[in-house]
Amino acid sequence: MFEKDAERIIEEIFNRNKLPVIVGGSGLYIKALIDGIFQSTDKDEEYRNELLQKRKEFGNEYLYEELKKNDPISAEKMLPQNWKRVMRALEVFHTTGEPIWKHHQKQSSLKEKKYEFKQFGLNWNRELLYENINQRVDSMIESGLIDEV
Repeated sequence: MFEKDAERIIEEIFNRNKLPVIVGGSGLYIKALIDGIFQSTDKDEEYRNELLQKRKEFGNEYLYEELKKNDPISAEKMLPQNWKRVMRALEVFHTTGEPIWKHHQKQSSLKEKKYEFKQFGLNWNRELLYENINQRVDSMIESGLIDEV
């Protein structure tokens, strides 16, 4: 939905002879605008449950090692802690026989490129970044996060 809404608004801004600037959000939103979102393959609930059981027994690292064997390119772009992404990549490989990066690549080539994008990012000092995150979480808790949840 974000992709379609954002493209409509971008078009409206261009029609007013203005330059749209998209700021903030997660990388997923930017990826949706630039490449589109990979329309995932069918799910395999039985295989997914098997992976969940293996995660429970052996931990995230086990799943990550399985991904490295089957799809080292995708594994290189993921962390073992992001077990949901790791599991999804394993599931896609299991159901299609192709690594998930190939599906992403296909999706990117299908997306019509209407605009020229310039992308900028900030490279924060990790210590300062974590300090800011910790302060923000403390502030959220003080403001009633626990009660809200």
